[in-house]
Amino acid sequence: MEAGLSQESGQIPVGASGRTICEHERVRLPGGWSGQVMTGCSGQAASDGSVESWPTAEQWREWLTQLVRRPDRLPGYAVLKRSGKGHVFRVRLDLPQYPFQVVCKRTPVRGVVRRVLQILRSSAARTQHERALGLLRARVRTALPLAYVERGLTKCEAWSVTKFVDGAVDLDRVALSELHRVPAARQRLVRDGVIESLAELFDHLEMNGIRHRDLKASNVVLTNWDQGPQLAEAWLIDLEGVRLGEGEDEAQQWRAVARLVASLMNYKSITKTDYVRFLQAILSGWGTPPSEWRNHFHVVAVAARSHLTESKRRKKGKLDGYADGV
Repeated sequence: MEAGLSQESGQIPVGASGRTICEHERVRLPGGWSGQVMTGCSGQAASDGSVESWPTAEQWREWLTQLVRRPDRLPGYAVLKRSGKGHVFRVRLDLPQYPFQVVCKRTPVRGVVRRVLQILRSSAARTQHERALGLLRARVRTALPLAYVERGLTKCEAWSVTKFVDGAVDLDRVALSELHRVPAARQRLVRDGVIESLAELFDHLEMNGIRHRDLKASNVVLTNWDQGPQLAEAWLIDLEGVRLGEGEDEAQQWRAVARLVASLMNYKSITKTDYVRFLQAILSGWGTPPSEWRNHFHVVAVAARSHLTESKRRKKGKLDGYADGV
């Protein structure tokens, strides 16, 4: 088939009561690439204007063709992360209707066996795109998924494109350094805002049967984090551990809470009072009677310490022998 636009298109309702509509269309690129692009989004999931202001599928096709050929020539190219597992960078989507920053991620599949098995699986880019749409339907904040493309039958190479979240600061950085810079008079207000945003995140995950198997501070970013309650917002940015529609599982819910708590336990800026108020906010949102709170506090504390110990053990194992002979 000639490279170009396919005839498949559709609308994805996102958010409360289907008020947000994301329009998408299939595209094909030269070289055996195919994928899906967003050609419109209105409502709660979009803050960049009406559907008419979005790039067309043809404009997306031209831009994505340049992305898969020479990404380093795109305007504003800046590497965020490069490793054997992928290549992540930020560029400017310099299209007339919609100029803004986007994050692009390349996920290659290496090895003959893995490439053969990949035929039966969705690419990592497509999986992340679909998970992001699922989170938006559940009113969970995440970077808006704009496009993905995958190459050939084996999908041995794939790209995903998401909107860059302006003003976001990861929770790790807030705990490590930013909280120390907040004036004493505003500390309580700021901490209340962060706690409320995290509790709201867990509330939406719980209400929609969404599980995150790797929910830690480095996978959460905050916007307006220093503005207090009702303004601070928590976003999920790493969706590898997200599982949609797994239903109610109380044990998994509390494991996710314990993982997040464990990831913050090494930071002196986070106090025991913060942990208690965080758990109180979650339990209140889930409708748990106050008489049962103490038991949940104990369960989370034990699980968090276990996660922290195991994490330290794994990290130590990776460095064993590193300095031998030095």
